[in-house]
Amino acid sequence: MFAVVAEAHAIDGPEPFTTELLGQLAELVPCERVFLNERDVVQRHLIARINWYSEDLKDGPQPITEDVWSLIARHPLNVYRRRTGDFGVRKLSDFYSRRQRVRQEVFPECFTYPIVDFIGIALWPSYTYTLNFGFESQRRDFTETDRLVLEMLRPHLSAAYRHAAVRRRLTAALVALDAGAEEGRPAVVLLERGRIEFASRPARRLLESYFGEQSGRLPTELDRWLREGSAGKGSYTQIHGRSRLVVDAEPGNRSVLLLREEPSVALTPREWDVIRCVAAGMSNTETAGLLWVTLATVRKHLENIYAKLGVRSRTAALAKLGPHVVGGRQATGVAVPTMPTKGVHAVAVGSVPSSAR
Repeated sequence: MFAVVAEAHAIDGPEPFTTELLGQLAELVPCERVFLNERDVVQRHLIARINWYSEDLKDGPQPITEDVWSLIARHPLNVYRRRTGDFGVRKLSDFYSRRQRVRQEVFPECFTYPIVDFIGIALWPSYTYTLNFGFESQRRDFTETDRLVLEMLRPHLSAAYRHAAVRRRLTAALVALDAGAEEGRPAVVLLERGRIEFASRPARRLLESYFGEQSGRLPTELDRWLREGSAGKGSYTQIHGRSRLVVDAEPGNRSVLLLREEPSVALTPREWDVIRCVAAGMSNTETAGLLWVTLATVRKHLENIYAKLGVRSRTAALAKLGPHVVGGRQATGVAVPTMPTKGVHAVAVGSVPSSAR
């Protein structure tokens, strides 16, 4: 037990537990499978899953085809916890005879391979946000000694999880600060796997302004944008009145989001190219040379930009766009110099990949 506790506290990455640690738990409480599931039951989101299998189960169990969330709700231990409010370490053998278990009369839609006994440990008492260990045995009933071992380990495993959460927040904060430091951006650390870890007043103001009152989580639209992998394909935009919110994922690290508010101006991609060149201090001639267009074309683009912004000069256009012009639509294949941008808010999301640590 001391070795397992030492191993749990020796982990220094963003994740609190490893497959190797679960294997050590399987030596303490002999069984064929140990798993850890972290779930947001309300949002129906499986946040994390770690599995350890014995050699006999290297292929793992067959995937469950039925609605997994319905199965979770009907798991005998979850039914018991909801009914009694008891989040202690409990076994299937507390409720069912060995005959029922061996004949697979207990929850056969979930236990799709022979399970003699199951013991579960919840790291905190919650019906809506769960972090549970499960131990599955194919050969033996779990004993009272097994229960006692897990009860004694539970506070240490909970502490290891809390320490990992602190490491994730600190790492995310450093990444966000580093992302903003180069351009003088105010940094805001937002979340970890869909949950808001920390948000500055400017970030909260933007999220509330564009998505309404928040409940400690990313707005559904932003969460879906991240989960569907759209973050790597371009910015997320949300228009509100004469302004729009633009959200970008930090390149190579979707744990960090960058938020900025800019005028809702319908500039074309080429018009954005031109105005970015203007913001970089280029003349019309230099802009034409960089963009491989004629001087007349640059002037025409500027005329269109002035009309859309309701201004008459380059200076007025830049003043109207404010600090948002550099962060406007990226010019494909155009190496336009960037300038320091103010009013952009960095948001850290999710656990931070190893490349960012």
